[in-house]
Amino acid sequence: MMRHWIGVALAAIAGIEATGAAAQDSAPPTQPAAGVATTASQTEYDGWKVYHSYCDRCHGQDALGSTFAPNLRQSVAANGMTESAFASAVGNGVPDKGMPAFKEMVTEAQLGQLYAYVKARSAGSLGPGRPKRSS
Repeated sequence: MMRHWIGVALAAIAGIEATGAAAQDSAPPTQPAAGVATTASQTEYDGWKVYHSYCDRCHGQDALGSTFAPNLRQSVAANGMTESAFASAVGNGVPDKGMPAFKEMVTEAQLGQLYAYVKARSAGSLGPGRPKRSS
């Protein structure tokens, strides 16, 4: 009986049910600030998908940065990285800062989509959380 409860507790900590099935994320979605759009252009939405496939584990869910990776919203702010500099950093990596190269994993089109997403987050035109696709 004690072993069962230890398994349940460990499963809860790991975010899975005792049966081994993935648990539903019960946390409420991040709410955007008042007046900030939750609808993204198709390019921004596709960039969000690329971001969440490759970038969020280091740069945070909403491009806010972490203890070891910069806030990308600041990196592409008005006087920040251009799209070509951003694409070069993502594609070639920044080895001296621990950033791997992604040129074998993402296309040039995806780099543009990724930049569009981060730029929209930086400009404040796209709020945090999963954006909705524009129709």
